[in-house]
Amino acid sequence: MTQSTCTRGRVALLLTAAAWLIARPALAQTATQTTTPGAFLNVTFGVQPQTREFSATATPQLFQESGEFAADYSIDSGVFFDLTGGMRLNDRFTASIGVSFFDSNGTASGTATIPDPLIFNSFHTVPIQGDDLKRQELFINLAAVRFFQLSPKFDIAVSAGPSLVHAGQDFLSGQENGEAVAIVSDYQAGFGFGLNVGADAALMLSRSIGVGGLVRYTWGHVSLDAGGVTVGGFQVGGGIRARF
Repeated sequence: MTQSTCTRGRVALLLTAAAWLIARPALAQTATQTTTPGAFLNVTFGVQPQTREFSATATPQLFQESGEFAADYSIDSGVFFDLTGGMRLNDRFTASIGVSFFDSNGTASGTATIPDPLIFNSFHTVPIQGDDLKRQELFINLAAVRFFQLSPKFDIAVSAGPSLVHAGQDFLSGQENGEAVAIVSDYQAGFGFGLNVGADAALMLSRSIGVGGLVRYTWGHVSLDAGGVTVGGFQVGGGIRARF
């Protein structure tokens, strides 16, 4: 991950949190009352529009020595699916848990330092590149939620909390093929921690079923053998909203 990407992520997070804090008193003044449902369930489909760039190095064992495959990776935007439900804690707050899955592909280019198959401690440097490298992110989001009833059929819910993250990434690596080395993708996955903050607006079409839209920012970090990866980003989507 480049320094500029890291800085943009931190600035975006701070702006999102600041907007949420500023919006709270405004929402409280606009709403005639704060009505918290006994329980809710949100089903959302959407897009994670931002791209990510990072660097990583794989070190496969080749001809009884360690090779080095160093590359810069670019992850495309992609779609996500989210299922979130919650139960009321008191008149003000609801506790929620949600599962969000993001899937995308990316590219990579760099150089590989490959051991000579016949001469020990002799290496060759060659360019490498890869396409359609898979990135998968699974967020389990825990959050405290505050509902604001703006009209009998329209409410806004703001939320924030920690996240457990599972991420998988294809890295460029090498595999022995006789006395040559084939460039392959090495899928690595692991767990990490992060956070989530967002706002969800719902228009109820009946007493219990409606439609709504979600704006959210998620962030997490996962350490893999080839290097650490930053996951998450801005998400925008919509879907079905249920109140119980």
